[in-house]
Amino acid sequence: MPIRLPGVWDTLGIVGEGTCWFRKEIELTESDCKENLVLSIGQVNNRAEVCYLKGFEIAGIDKKFYWAKAEIIDNNHVSVYNAIVMRPMYVRYAWEDNPEVNLVNVEGLPAPAFNMTAKE
Repeated sequence: MPIRLPGVWDTLGIVGEGTCWFRKEIELTESDCKENLVLSIGQVNNRAEVCYLKGFEIAGIDKKFYWAKAEIIDNNHVSVYNAIVMRPMYVRYAWEDNPEVNLVNVEGLPAPAFNMTAKE
């Protein structure tokens, strides 16, 4: 019988809505521009002195990922883009063994790794 190991949020004892990141909060939204993807993330800490967010990659229909520039648009949205990828379809964050990342919520907790596909 497999043993269930506690997740990092269980170990830290972090519970309650608005206190930690939930995957269901992260979703792709419609974008007016076809060169970027806009993520609806929820409670992004946009007070941090960060020019660009680290750890994002995007890919087009060919699924070839490129490092992306990501910027906080407002408290709930992040724009992700790369000039090489003209019609991005896929986005992922912190998708490597030891990622350098800096996306945190208003409580200062880091965002979890995720991999998403845009709707056509």
